[in-house]
Amino acid sequence: MMLKRPRGGLWLELNKTTAAERPIAELKAPARVYLPLKQCKGETPSLLVGRGSRVLKGQPIADGSHGLSCSLHSPVSGTVESIVEYNHPVGGKSMMAVISNDRCDMPYKAVQSRTDSAEGIIARVKSAGIVSSNDFSKPYWEKLRRFRERKVNTVIINAVEVEPYICSSQKIMDELPDVTVAGLELIMKCVGAKKAVLAVSDDIPEEVSRGMAEAAHLIDIELTIAHIPPKYPNGDEQFLMRALFAHEIEAQMKKGGKRPEVCFVYPQDCVNVQRAVNDGVPQITRIITVAGDAVTNPQNIEVPIGTKISDILNYCGLSFDPDRVVLGSPMRGVAIQSLDVPITKSVGAVLALKAAQRRNTKSICINCGKCVSVCPQGLLPNYIAMRAVKADFEALKGLNIDECIECGSCAYICPGRMPIVELIKNIKKAAI
Repeated sequence: MMLKRPRGGLWLELNKTTAAERPIAELKAPARVYLPLKQCKGETPSLLVGRGSRVLKGQPIADGSHGLSCSLHSPVSGTVESIVEYNHPVGGKSMMAVISNDRCDMPYKAVQSRTDSAEGIIARVKSAGIVSSNDFSKPYWEKLRRFRERKVNTVIINAVEVEPYICSSQKIMDELPDVTVAGLELIMKCVGAKKAVLAVSDDIPEEVSRGMAEAAHLIDIELTIAHIPPKYPNGDEQFLMRALFAHEIEAQMKKGGKRPEVCFVYPQDCVNVQRAVNDGVPQITRIITVAGDAVTNPQNIEVPIGTKISDILNYCGLSFDPDRVVLGSPMRGVAIQSLDVPITKSVGAVLALKAAQRRNTKSICINCGKCVSVCPQGLLPNYIAMRAVKADFEALKGLNIDECIECGSCAYICPGRMPIVELIKNIKKAAI
């Protein structure tokens, strides 16, 4: 496959060797799990249980069958201790169910027949409460429905992990290739795709992608492997689309046609779909990377949804008190103020880090042009930041601020430590 090299970006020190070399560990559910009802963008699901209710492992506790919503299931068997209001780490409030774990793991047995139809797969994914690993944490059933309507021809497994520490996709493919490919097959059936591409960063060992190709061959899926330079933000779907299909897009545009219809999925998505459709298991866990300079034993672990961040970090160990703890990636994640925050379906990593360098509170640009050289969208971040300070919306529109993907490359490279991304985010909110 002929690839086009994306513009801009950063070569970051990835620091993921230690975590990538260790097997995926399974963290046992704690004495209590804390389950915010709203696990993704969309409507809040309807609560099905109350205080004192007995629940089984895998039992639905909130129904997301209405609107753009996502069902929620208990990761343990036990008793609902309380229903309380919860301050979500990414903003806003949500009701939360607190469940006491009885340590029995009594399973909830739903009556389900095997299905291979597109409608059946979407229904099973919806009832399993699966959340997209990317796509801004939307319900996965909605993503499958949308791509089926668009008659997608190619499914791309995005395993390009180019941010420091993150390596959960690599470990899933390494240890669960058969499960991952079985999920890929179901997704391809659902959206009607005939082709499959595995996009991996060049730093992933060859045996990982080879194992995926062999697993795909056993079920008659021809899986094309595309090696992507481990440069940030090459894992972003926009840039993968350009890198993989630039020549097809150019040819189609010359003929007045449309760009190729593709569907991006992640190894975690494939595992979730396989478990839901073939095994009848809802999404009650998430495989995450736990790492950072403060973590004693960096590794990937499968964590029950609702486990507190403090329990996760205690399991992996801390060599010193971190200055910041980030949920998600170091470039785009959310820094939390309290370790009492529970893990949700949309969190792919927990990073315990040293303090970042302070950024200036005033916007002082020295006109070095470094932010322009690394911007993958070809924008002028310095001018955008200066116009954002003045709230000059007309000028910002002319500078194409809407094309900014907020990757953070400009702020990372800025020698003046200007808060460029914060200024862009705030002015976008003000414009709404």
